[in-house]
Amino acid sequence: MRKAKAPKFKAPIVIIGGGVAGLALASGLIQRGVEVKILDRGWLPWQMGMGFIVLRTGLDALHELFPRVRWGDVGAPVLRAKIMDSSSELLSDTTLDAYAIGRGTLLNTMLDQLPPGTLIDHAGVSEFLRGADGRVRAVICDDGRVIPCSMVIGADGLRSATREFLYPDVQLEDVRVREVVSIFDAPHVAEILGTTFIKHYDPDGGFGVGMLNVGGGQVVWFVQHDADRYDWAGLSPGMLRWAIWEKVSRWPAPIPALWAMTKFTKSHLWFTRDLYPDFDYVQNNIVLIGDAAHPVLSFTSHGATGALEDAVLLAPLLADAKDDEERASSAAAFGMVRRDMFERIVVEGREILERFLLPLHKQPKGVMLPLVK
Repeated sequence: MRKAKAPKFKAPIVIIGGGVAGLALASGLIQRGVEVKILDRGWLPWQMGMGFIVLRTGLDALHELFPRVRWGDVGAPVLRAKIMDSSSELLSDTTLDAYAIGRGTLLNTMLDQLPPGTLIDHAGVSEFLRGADGRVRAVICDDGRVIPCSMVIGADGLRSATREFLYPDVQLEDVRVREVVSIFDAPHVAEILGTTFIKHYDPDGGFGVGMLNVGGGQVVWFVQHDADRYDWAGLSPGMLRWAIWEKVSRWPAPIPALWAMTKFTKSHLWFTRDLYPDFDYVQNNIVLIGDAAHPVLSFTSHGATGALEDAVLLAPLLADAKDDEERASSAAAFGMVRRDMFERIVVEGREILERFLLPLHKQPKGVMLPLVK
């Protein structure tokens, strides 16, 4: 643990959003003696997604940002990816260096490492107060509370209000692939999966089922589908259950068993979105990170990884700055580097999506692994 430095700024850095990006950056800053407040409109980790694949750079960031946590005890390594068709014919078998963890487990573990009172719950943001120099000097919450700040970090996720405040004309891209994602306790299935990520594809394209052990006896499984062919958006949980069964009832084990164990009232139908990064991640003393800056398709496995990378890169830059000008300059340099990187990731994610929609016999060989490296 680094020795905390004396504070150089009169007001804290305010982080909007208590997800992966916000909690990770808060930890990195607090380690370096920076005062931080996290504002979150409603912190319910079990309602905000199911699980993550974290790539090696993200796992390294977790170890650096939360050095007291034994991450191997709360998640599971992912060392292999087996991609098959719906009859279990092997399409690719690849080694990985990744990590899987349930979202609620990750967020609760991260929050437990922060000082009490760092996260202020039920604190939606309604307005920013700017000084004469154009910098935000305070954040006004929905309930009227005024929180002074030296900098604002927008870490408020896919539908970021901070991003909308900065760029009201920037809109998320609609993507025709959606996912039904579920997580539940299934120790015997988790043991069978071990350290292998398994995914089956429909030979006709546009449909896939993936599963992985996320630690603690829990399994995440997901059904990716082309919404033009499988329009399930308006279905009740019961109807969704039978729509999926009609498709996967004859698929290989353990898919039918996973279906039988799933309570679809607790599953999440995810409308996948991304955003091409043709805007600045930094404007004056407001910085966008994580999904607020660079939402990407799940095909890339760069959502949580990108958020953790943001935190481990940005924390020392902000902590070491001597004044507002140096902080702004360092943040702007960070934003340019990250935007260039995610321009590539967004493009590659869209290429993977287009291949996913094709029948297997039309897909190029060697591109089955749904990860951008």
